[in-house]
Amino acid sequence: VNYMNKFGSLFKLPQTTISKAMYIFHIISKQISFKNLNKFLYASACMFLVSKIDDFPKSLKHYVRAHEYLLNIFRLEHIKNLSESDQEITFQDATVEGFKNYIVKSQVQTQCEEAIRSVEKDILYRIGYDLEIDLPYQYLDYWNQNNLLPSEEVYQAAYSYVTLSMKTLVPLYYEPRVIAL
Repeated sequence: VNYMNKFGSLFKLPQTTISKAMYIFHIISKQISFKNLNKFLYASACMFLVSKIDDFPKSLKHYVRAHEYLLNIFRLEHIKNLSESDQEITFQDATVEGFKNYIVKSQVQTQCEEAIRSVEKDILYRIGYDLEIDLPYQYLDYWNQNNLLPSEEVYQAAYSYVTLSMKTLVPLYYEPRVIAL
């Protein structure tokens, strides 16, 4: 999830786009064992797929660069944290400037592009090409615009809760409207 948040921030994607990608990733991760799932590749493919749906398209080569850049950051943070086995990788060393300057070798670029395309097809197949994703944000926005929430602070707290819940399996078990409530 930290990977997907950082991935989205590199492209300045809205939280709703990142949340949709997380939702699809959660669906896929329930269907495939993590032992058989390249979680970073699937997460990158989810981000690529959803950004196209939400009209934030970038070329696949940009997504490959982000994927390889964040994998490199992961490896470096993992090495730093080997002594602390319960330490979570946060991707805090990843920056937009570092991403812009990161160069991917052409052979790696080609292999990764093919892998993301293949995984994207697998994702579409596994979700039954159902890309109509309902998120709790739209309910919060509606209630806020129609003054159905007591205050702006309640709206901000609810928005934060929804954003945090999208990082868990909650969206797989509850309807978006229930999460927003």
